[in-house]
Amino acid sequence: MKKKILFIGLGGAGQRHLRIIYNQYGKKFKYFAYRKKRKTNYLDKNFNHHSNVYLNDVYPINYITYCSIDKLKFDYVFISNPTAFHYKFLTLFLKKKSKILIEKPLIFPVNKFSLIKNSNAIFFVGYQRRLTSIFLNLSSEIKQKYNEIHKITINVNSYVPSWHKYENYKDLYACKSKLGGGALLTECHEIDMVLAIFGLPKSIKCSRYSDKRLKLSVDTKYILIANYESFQVTFNVNMFNKNIKRLFIITYNNNKSSLYDLNNNYKKSYKHISKKTYFRNDIDPFKKQIDLFFKNKKSDFKNELEKVYMNNLFLKKSFQSAKRKIQINL
Repeated sequence: MKKKILFIGLGGAGQRHLRIIYNQYGKKFKYFAYRKKRKTNYLDKNFNHHSNVYLNDVYPINYITYCSIDKLKFDYVFISNPTAFHYKFLTLFLKKKSKILIEKPLIFPVNKFSLIKNSNAIFFVGYQRRLTSIFLNLSSEIKQKYNEIHKITINVNSYVPSWHKYENYKDLYACKSKLGGGALLTECHEIDMVLAIFGLPKSIKCSRYSDKRLKLSVDTKYILIANYESFQVTFNVNMFNKNIKRLFIITYNNNKSSLYDLNNNYKKSYKHISKKTYFRNDIDPFKKQIDLFFKNKKSDFKNELEKVYMNNLFLKKSFQSAKRKIQINL
């Protein structure tokens, strides 16, 4: 009997998951989807929007109602709806035996962590940048030179209007607070990287800013300082800057630095003379993530659970710090 996959949300992220799985596994699975709009336009691998082609024309999808979610049993669930609804839909599967992949981030009341921990659910959050070769090299360097670190600076610029050219960027979840948008929640991959390497810091100070010219209900930029025992990590993140970049800069006590360009897959080491090192081309991290998701067992979930806890607490405390305009201990 074919195993059943349920997709909750079929926007850009959901369709990418569907495309990868169908191209790799084809009719091995039976595909279901819950979405308020039954007619969903098809997005190709380059995220081109096809107004006259629907997902049903390309994939054998069975649409279901919200009420049917509780009645049917699914082997795998992909939650790719707006951030504000991730936890709500996760709770629907906590007592089921479905294996779940949730788009990042997963935000939930801190006092509900025991509910998640004690459930039978096996789920993973989609921080696929952890799987890239450049992150693995970065992480290895830090572990080898941890005691020599003076500071770390992370600079991230993205440009939301270029994400989905087929729709008005102001309609994206990233630009609506009620959907869980904003720079802090949307651009949080590097936060996950730092937590995966160092764990939780001793304290954080976060400032959130919104470009009033855009007339949005969300933060478009944040500056965050995470204080560890002997160094600081500073995040400078802007999701409305055309100078696109993802830089992870490690400065050591001897004034030597390593700059990791996460977008262009290279490391630049310099003091007086600079040296560039390019990393091998990765397997698509989204494909790698899905392969690991299908292969991982319940025992692998223990490590993921710790990261889920740290990411949620860090983001929650960041919001508190920004709102109260104070440094907060973790």
